[in-house]
Amino acid sequence: MNNLYSVKGRRLSMVALIVLVGCMSLMLSGCEPLRKKFVRKKKKGREKEVLPILEPIDYVAKKESSPEIYRKYYAMRKVWHKDLLMALEEGGRDKHVLYVIDKEIMLLVDMKNLLQEAKQKGIEAQIQKLRKIEADLNRPEAFRNQDAMLKNLIRIDRDIRNDFKPDVVINDLES
Repeated sequence: MNNLYSVKGRRLSMVALIVLVGCMSLMLSGCEPLRKKFVRKKKKGREKEVLPILEPIDYVAKKESSPEIYRKYYAMRKVWHKDLLMALEEGGRDKHVLYVIDKEIMLLVDMKNLLQEAKQKGIEAQIQKLRKIEADLNRPEAFRNQDAMLKNLIRIDRDIRNDFKPDVVINDLES
């Protein structure tokens, strides 16, 4: 029996010794081949590649005439006015409605600057009406008359469409 334990003990100590020697050799040798596998190498053909230098091309700015600019402002004003009406009808946020009114007023001012002095007075009256509506919107909601504001906005739009259409004011534009 004593013999049996000694043979098993020897085998176990031999296996432990082999595992210990294997672990030591791995630790001492390091992981250099494994590390090389994951390190980026520089590409050899990259340095020789020459990038062409492009010369900028100067494009001539397109010169728009006053009627074209006026038509553009008029079309944008129609879109902003439609957005304003929808925002008021749907009970939009005051901040959004005030922003849209400001945009429409800015476009009307730009349109006014393109017109001769006789027509500028008419468009200035429409701008003042919009500013009055803007002042009404700055008041508390309980003191506003939403229906009156909508009717005034529709009236302003109708007046601008009748009196300041690009086809109507084409002769009153400054060159």
